[in-house]
Amino acid sequence: MSLLFKRYKTILLADRGPSDGNFENILIKSFRIVLFIFIYCYWNNNEYYGFGLGASSYIGNIRKTNTKSITKYLKEINNEEKETLSIDDKIEYEVILNLRKKEGINLDKFKKRYKKELHEIYNYKEMLKKNLLILNNNHLSIPEDKWYISNEIIVELLGSEVK
Repeated sequence: MSLLFKRYKTILLADRGPSDGNFENILIKSFRIVLFIFIYCYWNNNEYYGFGLGASSYIGNIRKTNTKSITKYLKEINNEEKETLSIDDKIEYEVILNLRKKEGINLDKFKKRYKKELHEIYNYKEMLKKNLLILNNNHLSIPEDKWYISNEIIVELLGSEVK
């Protein structure tokens, strides 16, 4: 059973309770589930679809963004900006998104996904020594007392590419 399914199941069970079969309640529960799945995919750098004005999708190596203009959107539903992501772009997104999560970057998952160790791409040993990053249970993360400077830490890490 995947982690996503376990969390999805938890949401379903948490929503149980007296139900009058009201269609509105069913829609609200369905929306919560869809929103949870989107958020899970976004923060874990997985693929997702976005629908509506200004929404983004990320499928394969393509990140698409719909127009923000209601007039353009209604005239041309498929009017979207496309950006083809390189492997380096994907790795940067992975680092940025995962270091913004408490658990940080799972180095085993990173290696499985990108066929490289993170230390082969970024030299973060000095940052470990300065306690800007911590390594715990094969997760690289920002210590809680440094969350307020997380952007600076991420920028420093991204600038420490191994040559």
